[in-house]
Amino acid sequence: MNPQTHEKEIKRSKHAWVCSQPFTAHDVVVRCNEIARGRWAIETCIDDEKRHGYQYEHLFSYDWNAIRGYHYLMRIAHLMNALTFKTLDLAGRVAEWGVQRFIDRLRTTYAGPWLDRDHIRRLWQGAFQLRLE
Repeated sequence: MNPQTHEKEIKRSKHAWVCSQPFTAHDVVVRCNEIARGRWAIETCIDDEKRHGYQYEHLFSYDWNAIRGYHYLMRIAHLMNALTFKTLDLAGRVAEWGVQRFIDRLRTTYAGPWLDRDHIRRLWQGAFQLRLE
């Protein structure tokens, strides 16, 4: 979508795939669009963690369990940041509450006291949508 005109843009692109096994009409969509593009999303995520403020390239340990724990915490932090900054309702909440109150509310929400187990269970059983920009 064009941010200035709010109109839908049509974009076309060409891709070249290099593979050791030939493609067939039955597997080209799965192998190229679903698998290869999924891998590209993973690489983009790792690149964000390495070059955009997370300092992922510094492992801070030679102990494998510590490195693995650091990796899991990094992924959780990145997920929380992505969900926080991409949620449509977020900007309105920050404007309404102010930054500090919003951060405090976010911290307590992740800790769990605002979550109603029965309500979440009912939502989980029905169809729901998480909208990201």
